[in-house]
Amino acid sequence: MSGFTIAEVTVAIQKGGRLEHTRLAAAFDVITTQDAARNAGRQIGGGLGEALSLQLQQGKSLAA
Repeated sequence: MSGFTIAEVTVAIQKGGRLEHTRLAAAFDVITTQDAARNAGRQIGGGLGEALSLQLQQGKSLAA
């Protein structure tokens, strides 16, 4: 079996009356097992953490 799975995550952070979004997309080999799904989830979570960290590094508060 060949192919791949694309997962996309969008996180919305509310700041006052507006929303800011952080998006992350990743491609994986076809996810056919629970272990593969967990691994993909860990990788997505790590990438999202890095994206949010970068926002903080750039002086953007994640708090409302």
